[in-house]
Formats: sequence, structure tokens, C-alpha cells
Amino acid sequence: MATKQTFSVEGESPVRVHLTSATGRVRVIANPGAEKTSVTVRTADVTGPSVDAVSGSTFHEVAGNNEKTLRIRVPHPMGAVRNAASGSTGGNVYNNTISGGTHFGTIIQRGSVDGVTLSGGQIALNDEKLASSFTSSPSPITVDVFLPQSSSFTLITTEAHLTTRGALKVLEVESVGGSVEADAVSIAFIHTTSGSVGVSSLQEEGDISTIDGDIRIDFYTGRNLGVRSTNGGIRLAAASGASGPVRLATVSGDVVTRGILHLDPTATSVSGEVRHQ
Repeated sequence: MATKQTFSVEGESPVRVHLTSATGRVRVIANPGAEKTSVTVRTADVTGPSVDAVSGSTFHEVAGNNEKTLRIRVPHPMGAVRNAASGSTGGNVYNNTISGGTHFGTIIQRGSVDGVTLSGGQIALNDEKLASSFTSSPSPITVDVFLPQSSSFTLITTEAHLTTRGALKVLEVESVGGSVEADAVSIAFIHTTSGSVGVSSLQEEGDISTIDGDIRIDFYTGRNLGVRSTNGGIRLAAASGASGPVRLATVSGDVVTRGILHLDPTATSVSGEVRHQ
């Protein structure tokens, strides 16, 4: 039985959703027939850190002049460390942590403490086995966002993977280790440290960068584009109606383009190839 929490706001007008979620998966669907915006945070667990994170998720609605802003924050599933201890007794070394109400332990050396034997990930009391493991891995958290077409979406994350479907006005992503796969976007500001970025259709402008990850834009019709990668390839296909400057740069990776020569692009790679098709 899964654990979930849903936030919703009635109205078919475009909104701006700002989500902070450290890990897991985020799925965004922009529906032209949507009559409300809903955000569902879920996990397959029924107890543990992921359940605490789902239950502790918060929602705030801010009314603006032209559109509503909805802010959702999902805590990290590990929560705050409540108690930690490390040391030695009787020549035995231990390191234990209580986090999010669940016990996580790492045994560095074998030994026994007051009749409790800790060996090879097993726990025994007076030679009677109590548990085969004292570590626990919480199930991932999934956030499903349903919103009206032409809404805007912002994600702040450490390592959550994002997919979008339908047309968004503005997509903003700040990520350390998550990938991005977006459908149709008018304006994109996407920055990741280690994660690939793919955009099916970019219609107006974009600023996209990665340090370690490939960047792909399947169809570009905009007026201003900057794409940068340190260790990744760049692939871009543009329509004849695209205009304005295009700047593509990578240190280690190929730059492959199609249909952009009429834009007088700047495309560079330090150790890879630049190919215009």
C-alpha cells in the first residue's frame, strides 16, 4: 500500500509551479483541458524516511497579478540526523546513526558489546541471531504534477530525474545529478552538474548547461540560444524560421547541428568535432 499526499488548486488558467524535491522522479503533464492544478507526492513505503518526507511535504499558494504561484517542498527522505555516535569499547569500533526515525548503522570492525555481537552485517544477542541487516534503503519518492497547458514549472533538486509532457511556457531546472527530458517548452533555463538534458521542442529561447552530460535539442524555432557543456556532446536541429544568436560550446564532446547555418552560429569543441549537417 503506497503513501501519498495530494495538493490541488482549482482553475484552468496557467500557473507557475515551484517544486523543491531532492531525489526520486518528477513527472509533469501540461494538459490543455485541465481544470485544476494538482501535485501528488508518493512512495511505495508505508513506514520509514520516504513516508516521513511525503507526510512532511508543504504547499503554499501565492497570488500574483497575472498568475498564481504554487510552491511545494518535499523534504529529503533521510530527514535530519537526530542522533549519531561513534567510538570504541573493548577494542571494538562502531559507528551508528539514527536518521529520520530509522536506524542506520555501519560496523567497521567485528566485536561484541555487552553480549551483543556485530559481525558481517548481522546482529546477535548471546549468540542468538536478531537481524541479518541493520541498514535500510527507503523507496524512491515520485512527484506527479498535472497543470494547465502553457503553465511554467521550476525544479530545484539534488538528483531527481524530470520528465515533462505537453506544452510549458517556462521550464527552469537547477540540478546536481538528475537528468531532464522535456517535451515542448517556450523558454528553458536548465543547469545540471551531472545529468543529460533533452528537449523535444524549444520555441523561443534557452540557456542550457551541464558539466558532465549530453545536451540534445530536437527542434529549435527560437531567437536566442546558449548551450554549454564541459564533458558532454551537443546536438541541435533548427527550423528555417529560427533567428538570432546561437552559441554552442563544449570542452570534451562533439557538436552536431542540422539546419542552423543561416543563423551564423558560434560552435566550438576543444577536444571533439564540430559538424554542421
